[in-house]
Amino acid sequence: MPPASLTPAQQAIVDHEQGPAVVLGVAGAGKTTALEYRIGRLVRTSLFEANRILVAACDAAAAADMRRRLARHPGCREVAVVTLHALGLSAVQAAYDQGRLHHLNPNWRKRLNGASRAVLAATLTEARSRQATYAGELDALDAADFLAWMSALKGNLYYPDEESIPPDLVHSELVSLAVPPDDLPWYADLYRLYEEVRLDMGLLTADDQLLTGWEMLSLHGSVLRPLQARFDCVIVDDFQDVNLAQAEILDMVAHPHLNYMVTGSDDQTLYAWRGARPDVLLDFAQRYGARQYSLTECLRCRAGPLLLANAVIEHNRRRTPKTLHLTRGFGGHTEILGFRTPREMGAAIVDDIQQLRAGAMSYSDMAVLVRGFAQTPPVEQAFIAADIPYVVAGAEPFYKRPEVQTLVDYCRLAYLDSQMAAGEFLSPAQTDQFRRSWERIYAQPRRDISPEAAASLAETALVQQAPMGRVLIAASASEEPARQEEMQALGVVLRWLAGAFRNGPLSNRSAHDVLRELDERLGYAVYLATRHGLTATGSDQAETVRHFLDFAAGRGSLRSFLAGMQRLDQTRAQARQQADRQAVVIRTIETARGLEWPVVFIPSCEPDVLPHHLAGDIEEERRLLYTALTRSRQHLFVYYLRPTPSPFLTEANFVDILHDVTAMRTAAAKLPIAWTSEDVAAIAATAVRRGVWTYFRDWVSWPEDVRRHAARRVIAYYKAADQAGSYRDLGIPPDALQFWIEAATSPAPEPRKPGRSFNRWLRKLGR
Repeated sequence: MPPASLTPAQQAIVDHEQGPAVVLGVAGAGKTTALEYRIGRLVRTSLFEANRILVAACDAAAAADMRRRLARHPGCREVAVVTLHALGLSAVQAAYDQGRLHHLNPNWRKRLNGASRAVLAATLTEARSRQATYAGELDALDAADFLAWMSALKGNLYYPDEESIPPDLVHSELVSLAVPPDDLPWYADLYRLYEEVRLDMGLLTADDQLLTGWEMLSLHGSVLRPLQARFDCVIVDDFQDVNLAQAEILDMVAHPHLNYMVTGSDDQTLYAWRGARPDVLLDFAQRYGARQYSLTECLRCRAGPLLLANAVIEHNRRRTPKTLHLTRGFGGHTEILGFRTPREMGAAIVDDIQQLRAGAMSYSDMAVLVRGFAQTPPVEQAFIAADIPYVVAGAEPFYKRPEVQTLVDYCRLAYLDSQMAAGEFLSPAQTDQFRRSWERIYAQPRRDISPEAAASLAETALVQQAPMGRVLIAASASEEPARQEEMQALGVVLRWLAGAFRNGPLSNRSAHDVLRELDERLGYAVYLATRHGLTATGSDQAETVRHFLDFAAGRGSLRSFLAGMQRLDQTRAQARQQADRQAVVIRTIETARGLEWPVVFIPSCEPDVLPHHLAGDIEEERRLLYTALTRSRQHLFVYYLRPTPSPFLTEANFVDILHDVTAMRTAAAKLPIAWTSEDVAAIAATAVRRGVWTYFRDWVSWPEDVRRHAARRVIAYYKAADQAGSYRDLGIPPDALQFWIEAATSPAPEPRKPGRSFNRWLRKLGR
């Protein structure tokens, strides 16, 4: 893209030379593009040498994108583009080279990948060997949940106890002590032991790149000063995502010169759970005395999604007031539809995809954006039934997720129990399956059975070729009352479940009924909902289990359902190999920010989902919906389960918005000579009320005679309104009135994007 195609607001950012600056932009405003061209200009004009410019990104994907962009600009390959974690790591490496981190293992850098899992495994072993009071909880630990909880703490400078804080930082107002989740008080003890074990192992995790990096920069000038001296200019994209440790590292690096520019969208701050908050971005100008730039022209969305997004986000209070301004006209299709059941909703998405495919859209042009992975099963089930290729970004298909596989393993173990009860010997492959399934279920839900006791029970069952249900009941006789009760209860469940694979009443019941009763007997979904440090994680897992039970409905007996699941897994594995490049993508809204597609589907946009019923920050939930609405370039479909859509849509008056978009699209698709009175009102009043009149001023290339005729019709409307005493109610801003007056009498100005003929514009509107 040549620099001439930048908007004036983008060009102002490109022209910024020195000193602190903050860019606040709406979704799709081209913030990253403006940064790209600014860096190119800084190097081209020799204001800064390329290798003296630091560009920091929040993740590896964003860093790689910026490197690709800068490769198009002469001399920019030497610009240092790094992730914020890598910036922290450079401080750690400098401190290590100076002998300040002598406890680190000589191979610590080679062991960075996977270090957190390795440390956690060693920590669990240590906790059991010490017979920690919480040792019985560990077999049921969700490792990913604990590591995510701890990651958020480290990124925001929360220590497990005062003893772990470096002495010179104990009194720092930046550091805090970790507070465990209400339902998991032992998480704090496990965090403390984790850090002890990590130090003993001499390892550094990804989170320690930030925490330890911040410590080294704060404590040692010999680490900080060389890093400061390397760069004369610091640029950060997506600054709304930074946590406290990242913000403070950047502050120290940029402090000597304060040639420090950040960009971000406070309306897209989505990672509060890991410490990101709008205030970090919004307070930047005051903290540094920074010049503030605004990007309000949305270069991505058509009118429908844009106006919906404006109406949703304006209800947030912790934000800089701003409006998405229309640049791409009234084309495309926007729908908000309600359905009675998740299955009906999934079928509707399939129907819409098939219609779009008939219109030459490809699967890769489409994305389904969900609040959480718990919302994917109905969509996946519909796609599977319709043979639509899809990929779930960042997660397994719903039927492969651990919370679902636990129930499947209960069934597999019960099937093998039924074989042994019938006198059949297990094959070597079945023996391996028996061990794997037993390892996955004995502590899910949590039971007071140690790993050693579990292994002994498995060997007893296999040596005797006796069903595990029977072995558990027999072994429980020698246990203390509490453990005896748990083992007997599990044995009874397995003996009952084995009946589904033998001739009898249970074998004639549907898989759905059997699985539902299994869930109730175990209290499994309830257990999942309360056993996580991140409450939304447990809630989503419980919801996924409920969707899995629904998936079993109408699919025959438990035996046939499990066989069907195995075939499905094999079929999908083959399909995924072919579908990676040509498939509908399903991803969470969080991970969709910064991305765009011609077509976007948002399912389950309803109360308790968006906003999530466990959400502590209602404004972040609005930001999620705003982000989702602004991902589409052409078509947007929003679905909800009746009776009501998300309260965010209701408070936005979505029905009126869609009505107004239709009216404006109808009018704009006609020649002004053919406008009805309703068409004139849509252009003269509705476009002003919805804040999109600037589209006609800045982005439409009208032939002079057409432009004058349109303007005269609008002015006539205003005069009639004035005579009727209703002009004031229209709220016509002075610059809008002036535009139409000048348009009625003066030559047409050059459009913002030259070369768009009137006929081409009409065709664009009509799509």
